[in-house]
Amino acid sequence: MNQRTALRSDLRAAWESVISKKYDERLIDSEASLQVHFCMALLSRFCDEGRVRRIFVEPSVQVLNPSIYKKPDLLICNQRQIIGMVELKYVPRGRATYSKDLETLAHLSENRLKFEISNQRYRGPKGLGRTFTLASDAVLCWAGVYSGSKINNEAFSRAESRQDFLALHALTSKENNAVIICS
Repeated sequence: MNQRTALRSDLRAAWESVISKKYDERLIDSEASLQVHFCMALLSRFCDEGRVRRIFVEPSVQVLNPSIYKKPDLLICNQRQIIGMVELKYVPRGRATYSKDLETLAHLSENRLKFEISNQRYRGPKGLGRTFTLASDAVLCWAGVYSGSKINNEAFSRAESRQDFLALHALTSKENNAVIICS
């Protein structure tokens, strides 16, 4: 049984929209622009559905014990918890690497009650800080734009077999628009 069906649907739809509209129209030229367009598509879906969501982009996440910092590309939160983590990869002319991304997702998932999001670079009036825990049914998502065939090896297959994992692929080639595969 899939967890967080609505969020999974939002992630898939946002990915398909971004790749088929923004990437194929040559509006994405870096991982940063992929991040922007993907966040905009997600926020649009959240607003259309009337769901209150917050997206943190490249937040500093400190695992409290042992003290380790990680920086996932995106954290998606509802009003109480982190309900999704996304790692993005953009290498349209090469093969995507994923080991570090899968390690980040796994490490934060394994330490779900032992970390907090910090915003150390904020400068302004002190307000109430928010600490979010990772929901037990959070979606761990890896999304990549890369060339060649779909990543299909033991490590990635092991991740894809997890109930909490979602993989979004955009396979590029010289001759055709990107092929979108969502697991």
